[in-house]
Amino acid sequence: MLSQSGQFVARMDKFAEIRSFVEAFCLLAQASRFTSLRLTLIVEELFTNSVQHGYGGSGDNPIWLSISYLDGEIEITYEDAAPPYDPFQGPSKPFATPGGNSVRLGGWGLGLVKGLGNSVSYTRADDRNRICLTLSFGDSGVA
Repeated sequence: MLSQSGQFVARMDKFAEIRSFVEAFCLLAQASRFTSLRLTLIVEELFTNSVQHGYGGSGDNPIWLSISYLDGEIEITYEDAAPPYDPFQGPSKPFATPGGNSVRLGGWGLGLVKGLGNSVSYTRADDRNRICLTLSFGDSGVA
């Protein structure tokens, strides 16, 4: 089993550190470029939501990220200490366009996260929002 964990500052200008963390893990796991990009996209979406929505875009608030690899499956545990919020419950609010059509704002990225993973779950534990997600190397194979 290969596993890495880290704590990071939830500011958009700090995402490069998290991206490097994810890429380093993928190199150690010998993940394909496709798997590395998929994992980075998932983590970027979760991070962006923490910064913008959970923490309101400011401060030096923490996020925690753990990534493990075992038997062809990657498990991500992503946590923040923002107010309790399950991003996978309920639809986003509709928005009326000038033509009178209604579209949903928000939730597109989280739909992508759910679609890229094999499984996703939310829990509130230890005063943290915790999202656990698994994905397989699948068709992307190992580099």
